[in-house]
Amino acid sequence: MGKLIDRVVNLTLTAAVLIVVAVLVRRELRPAKSVAARQPAPRYLERWRDALPGGRLLMGSPAAPVLLVEFGDFECPFCRRLAPVLEAAEQAHQGKVGVIYVHYPLESHRFARPAARAAECAALQSRFRQFHDALFHKQDSLGLKSWAGYAREAGVVNTDQFDRCVSDTTRLALLEKGIELGKAFEISGTPAVLVNGWYYPGGLDSSRLTRAINDALSGKRSTASPAK
Repeated sequence: MGKLIDRVVNLTLTAAVLIVVAVLVRRELRPAKSVAARQPAPRYLERWRDALPGGRLLMGSPAAPVLLVEFGDFECPFCRRLAPVLEAAEQAHQGKVGVIYVHYPLESHRFARPAARAAECAALQSRFRQFHDALFHKQDSLGLKSWAGYAREAGVVNTDQFDRCVSDTTRLALLEKGIELGKAFEISGTPAVLVNGWYYPGGLDSSRLTRAINDALSGKRSTASPAK
């Protein structure tokens, strides 16, 4: 009787193991849904070209066949992570990609607007790209490091002029224009990137950005109704 019980128990355990293995194998073989499949579909913004004069050329040419318009915030950690991705994309598509940076400092970020103003002050001395890079390189020092310190690292020559600009309370047109555009386009967070007017909610990692650029270059993701 005891042997019979042992045999039944062994058979039951073996069957249980086989069922678990079958479930695991089926799960492994089942096609997994990609991250891209779960991301919202891109949407086309009819008036996206309004953002071009409202931003700063960061890389490439404004006449490039593919324009990436980034609505960014200098205190946003995701914007910092995106910066090298955009740079790599521009370098990989030499002459075919231009990157425009539009200020969109979020109200929840204490230093975002002052940083944007400081970047505009550096732009008056043609050092916007360098200041942009310096801010992201030492983003964890925002609020601890002076704007003048960032300016020196960015190669701003006339520091007196820079300091006066930073201290001025007059509103800067390009900064205000960026905020206005972001609200008009219903941009809810940063970074937000438009690829020839196509807005990709959920963000753009390296692979998704490459696909978006290639789609634009091939005409697969052409403008539905291009703005003139």
